[in-house]
Amino acid sequence: MKDEIRTLRPQYKIMRMILNQCDRLNRSKVLSTVFVGMILQTLAYFFSIAALGYTYRNGGSMYIGLIGNLMLIFISITVSGILGYGVNVTCARMVEKSYVTLGYLFSGFREKSGRVLRMSAFRALLTFILAIVVCVIVVFLIMPQFSSLNSDDIDNLPGVGLIVVLEAVYLVIVALVAIPFIFVNLVMYRRPDCGVFRSISISARLVFRQFFHFIGFMFYGCGKDLICFVGLAIANAILRISAGESLGFISMILSCLQIVAEFRVLIRMNLALPIYFYSMTGVLQVHGSDYAPPSESKDDGLVADGVSVSITDAPADSADSNLENQSQDESSL
Repeated sequence: MKDEIRTLRPQYKIMRMILNQCDRLNRSKVLSTVFVGMILQTLAYFFSIAALGYTYRNGGSMYIGLIGNLMLIFISITVSGILGYGVNVTCARMVEKSYVTLGYLFSGFREKSGRVLRMSAFRALLTFILAIVVCVIVVFLIMPQFSSLNSDDIDNLPGVGLIVVLEAVYLVIVALVAIPFIFVNLVMYRRPDCGVFRSISISARLVFRQFFHFIGFMFYGCGKDLICFVGLAIANAILRISAGESLGFISMILSCLQIVAEFRVLIRMNLALPIYFYSMTGVLQVHGSDYAPPSESKDDGLVADGVSVSITDAPADSADSNLENQSQDESSL
């Protein structure tokens, strides 16, 4: 029986044990990181929207104001992406049991090569292109239907349903475009020599190779927290629709509980992402109980009877070596 097991197709049970341990040890740190990151991302979007309202309220040139505000929105999306990189790096270091502070949330801004900035700008550009396509469809195909209608006919507008459908389609397309980028921040963190498009390529190969297995672990890892969040959201929505303001106090309590459950889900999802990435690429390795960790690895402690975990200290080679071997195997078929 081999002492060391490579987890190229990770086991849910082992990863959940590691997730529970990381959650227990780092819950407050992840919460503060996610919370501060969400506030900063919200502020970035708020300033771009506020600038848009200010331009139109003061009667400035419509085209100049539109271009300026599109630039502000682009910058806000880019800044949000850089902060997302910081959240991923912070959680990855927690899984590694490395030194971590809230300052790592801003590690993307301190990245000297500019890879994180270029990556975030590229993702923002893709989002903009999709948004422009949807806007063109709305302006040229739907808006002409509204020009001949009076304000009294607002409830009977024939294109409202189509707009809702287009918005739903847009969100689905954005989600699909974001799939190849799921692991890109972790790839850039573990591979300082890896360029932007190579990082996208590695991330896409990882995601599409085990996409449903990865999604399954995200649901499995969140478990009761996700069920609790969904249940509270449904109960709160039903209460507001059926009871109105008569049970407003109960609805407020449910809303507070829903926020708590949402942050619990976000904590576990942000920790589950690097755990799955490290398990799939072989950086995180599972051993028997008699395993003695060498000096170049970090022992993650006993996580179950007869099982221990270590994380290798080879950020430039360990993760990509498996990817290169798998690519060679695929090309030989």
